[in-house]
Amino acid sequence: MSDRLILNEALTGTKDGVNLTYTVAFTPSDTTKLAIYFGTPGVRLEQSSGTLTPDQYSISGTTITVGLAPYSTDALVADYPTPGASLTTSLVRNERPTGSLVTWTLANTPYDADSVVIWAGTPAVRFTRVTGTPSANEFSISGAAITLGTSLTATDGITVDYLATIAPTLAATTTGYSDKGTFYKGLRSTAARLLASFGRDLELRHRASSSYSPDSGLVTTTENAISFRGAVMPISRSLVDGTTILADDRTVLAVFDSSPLVDDRVRIDGTDFHVIQVQATNPGGTAVMHSLVIRA
Repeated sequence: MSDRLILNEALTGTKDGVNLTYTVAFTPSDTTKLAIYFGTPGVRLEQSSGTLTPDQYSISGTTITVGLAPYSTDALVADYPTPGASLTTSLVRNERPTGSLVTWTLANTPYDADSVVIWAGTPAVRFTRVTGTPSANEFSISGAAITLGTSLTATDGITVDYLATIAPTLAATTTGYSDKGTFYKGLRSTAARLLASFGRDLELRHRASSSYSPDSGLVTTTENAISFRGAVMPISRSLVDGTTILADDRTVLAVFDSSPLVDDRVRIDGTDFHVIQVQATNPGGTAVMHSLVIRA
């Protein structure tokens, strides 16, 4: 008996700003691999067994207790392994299905309909799976056949992530994931798409060059203003040490062609924040995501 991976399962419970207790459909086979995401864009919560803070959760069986009560508009989803049938499954990412308008077909039959994640339209939005007739920004699925509630035009994009019951065919990897470099470029594209849909408009004041005048003793700095979409979040409590990282610092997640520099500035609603730390998620030589620590 092998595990199957549940992806993007919406937790069951009343999201009213008061309730803290929710459930998942199956008992996780390994709670250390359970990931709970809260809000949009999703912030991953930290697992804890004691008194919970707003960025934590606890688990007992299939019961999830969160430290901050979500409202009806807040996403609350889980990824986790659970005991399943002895099947060979493969995670297919960024497949463009065949079809047009509202009718589309995947290259493989998904192992679990709950694993299907569809981004479509211009700009791309995430569609919600329903079991009946789909409305706008919804979809239904039967086997490998997908029906959208929104008709797409020839210029609209559509990509699908899902668990396949067999090793994906070449058609299932239309972005060309034949090597690690191309795979990571696909992850970078996915990150950029999510930030375009759910991030906010920001501006990076990037230090382009500096020159020193021996006559005046002054250093002149030239800056480039770069507009981008990013997610701004409070700094993770686990990173705060009171010296290098302060409690009032913030984190910015974004995708850049060229890495920002320490002492660059991020402008948020007219206020400049100094970049004090830059970290790139850079597997295989491709920068998938940049994480900036900024300070007012």
